[in-house]
Amino acid sequence: MSSSLERCLALLSSHTGLVFDRREQVEARIQTRIVELGLDNEAAYLHHLSSPDRMRDEVQALASTITIRETYFFRDQDQLSAMVGWILSRAHAERGEPVMIWSAGCSTGEEPYSLAILLEESRTLSPVLEYKIVGTDLDEAALEHARKGCYSGRTLRHVPPELQDRYFEPGPKERRLMDRVRSRVSFVPANLLNYPRLKARGSRDWRLKVAIQAEAC
Repeated sequence: MSSSLERCLALLSSHTGLVFDRREQVEARIQTRIVELGLDNEAAYLHHLSSPDRMRDEVQALASTITIRETYFFRDQDQLSAMVGWILSRAHAERGEPVMIWSAGCSTGEEPYSLAILLEESRTLSPVLEYKIVGTDLDEAALEHARKGCYSGRTLRHVPPELQDRYFEPGPKERRLMDRVRSRVSFVPANLLNYPRLKARGSRDWRLKVAIQAEAC
């Protein structure tokens, strides 16, 4: 890998906190960006990436092209169930205080919405439960998808039919999450490197960090 590409990766890592293990595939994605931008070589792309006027948008565009977003509802169900148990115990210990949940690297929203559905199911047994989920990600296009709450196909493959009927509105091509679920989750563009600043945005503190990772390819 050329020194210019190495510096591109170092710059990207310093701004996003991402670690890239599969260098050959990452290099291929950078070469694709070079072609898309009509640049001549890696050095020209490094200059483009380093420009203060373009850095924020280009870092986001590059990060989006080199991360795999394999996500669907009720992925890692054991982990989700464990989180629900922890949240319920916290809610009972602090009656009336909302549990604040941070879903880091939330992509298009399937994971935080999965947790919200499970928590809504639990509210019938635990009426004291109050919670709010904040999903963060680098990719603003993915967050806009999440805010709409519309899903179809394989991303719903693990959602039981009764839960689809209970929490999703039917549509011609997609199903949309009902307001009572979407209102529990908000989405904010953010970088994990800014964790102290993110924490300060909470109403009191962040009760739980939901460990959802964006996997670099």
